[in-house]
Amino acid sequence: MNRYIAYFDVMGFTDYVYRTSHGKVVRTIMGLSDAVKAFNNINSAMASEADPEIGKPFFAKGIIFSDTVLFYSEGDTEDDLLMVLSTATNFMDFTMSR
Repeated sequence: MNRYIAYFDVMGFTDYVYRTSHGKVVRTIMGLSDAVKAFNNINSAMASEADPEIGKPFFAKGIIFSDTVLFYSEGDTEDDLLMVLSTATNFMDFTMSR
């Protein structure tokens, strides 16, 4: 199955880990994780209220691996691409405002 993805990597994360306290690193990772969870929760809430015939998620699904965040679509339609782009834009706005 073809999908669209948005890939985010925290540049300089290894250096950040070496020069920053453990607690601050954990808070940074938890902040990223919380942001991804928030986008996933919005999808779940909207899907439960959506018309079954429409039923499309608002944001692409997200997952985090260490300092890497991936958002991905379930398909490869134009709507899927727009959903991933919208999610990426909203994620950047959300994380940069913190």
